[in-house]
Amino acid sequence: MGQGEDKLAWYYDGSVMEWQVQPDVFAFRMKNHGQYEQAYDPQIVEASIFRQHNEDKINLVFFNAASSPTQRRAIIEGITSNAAFEASFPSITMAPEAVYTENLWYFANDKILVKFKNDSIARAYLDDLKLRYALTQVNDLPANGSLDAFTFIFRFQPNELYSNAIILSRTMFVQDSSILSSVEPNLVKVYSQPVISTGGTADIDVREAAFYVVNDHNLNLIICSKKNGLNSIERVTVYDLFGRELYTHPLTTDNERNEVDISNYSSGIYFACLEDVNRKAISTRKFKKF
Repeated sequence: MGQGEDKLAWYYDGSVMEWQVQPDVFAFRMKNHGQYEQAYDPQIVEASIFRQHNEDKINLVFFNAASSPTQRRAIIEGITSNAAFEASFPSITMAPEAVYTENLWYFANDKILVKFKNDSIARAYLDDLKLRYALTQVNDLPANGSLDAFTFIFRFQPNELYSNAIILSRTMFVQDSSILSSVEPNLVKVYSQPVISTGGTADIDVREAAFYVVNDHNLNLIICSKKNGLNSIERVTVYDLFGRELYTHPLTTDNERNEVDISNYSSGIYFACLEDVNRKAISTRKFKKF
């Protein structure tokens, strides 16, 4: 199952996590981690942004919905043939019909989250795993010697065998399921700023309610939300990766702070969503429980 197919999947605690490819977005990085300077045909490209997420510097191209696969392919080939091009990253979603303002699109960068089954296995196989898959460890061991619930973050260099983190995550789990409980690609939200510059054409307004979540020592999730005049917002809801509702609370005032007890949540990725009266997501935040 490759990047160009309609679906991409990996395993989480033995269950298949299947996402849809989002073909309207092309995510890539240049060798100097800088911005791609070439101009795009406005009939093909709706907008482009330079996404700076911590140390990651990613260029994102948003294709016009009316553009053809041939036109899109020509743009992508022009980018990937540039001598300064380094790597591309799959853009995915669980809501393939979502539009820009719904903030439900992610790209998988070149990091993976690896959880060993227990402490002794992690210590025995950590170096072997890094060697076999050419992984660079990102997070250090805590000073107290614990392995932080046996979860590690690795960076890898895309290659002919593993062109993206999703393929690598799936392969590692299948080959090493005896020692690993989960291997997940690191998902980064596509949007990082309120307006996407279109380079001269009308800007795309991706304004959303002020909304952030804080994982308080894996005990409580602090959700702070402000409607910013978006009166359609009705509630905040927390979902797991399988789409199961774990918590929901109506928002009765413009500015609210909610605390969710996550002490009994399993380790993994979760989503907090601001929703309208029809339970449609207006804005989404991802958080990690270790």
